[in-house]
Amino acid sequence: MLEPDLIESKAFLSLSGKWALIVLIRFHQKAHRKRLKGRKGIKHMVITNNGEIVFTYAEAVELGMDKKTFYRVLRELVKNKGFIDVVEPGNWYRKEPTKFAISERWKRYGTDEYQDVKLDRILPRGLGFQPGNYQGQALPF
Repeated sequence: MLEPDLIESKAFLSLSGKWALIVLIRFHQKAHRKRLKGRKGIKHMVITNNGEIVFTYAEAVELGMDKKTFYRVLRELVKNKGFIDVVEPGNWYRKEPTKFAISERWKRYGTDEYQDVKLDRILPRGLGFQPGNYQGQALPF
């Protein structure tokens, strides 16, 4: 369920291609919504699992997307456009998935109020290509 405001937004209209659109739609499909009554009987929708949404690389591959494309699309949706937020970074080594939330930062996209978020790559200390890991040694590949 994509709101008309979202579909007509600068952020949505500037998405990079079909995979960005497919991933954004899939995130919204994974969001569980509950209809709440407000004052004067006006109903609105609330996401009940925000911050608990999981979309893995394996799922992206099942959709036909390669891992590099999924990484690029996630960066676009989280950092550059503000549709999704990372609530809890996953840990590949412990097989813990990243948990996401649907965000409304996209509403400020293209204004001075919009802020990119910093995406840290989380690796256990000593793993990966970090300064000092291979001082004077041959690389392991």
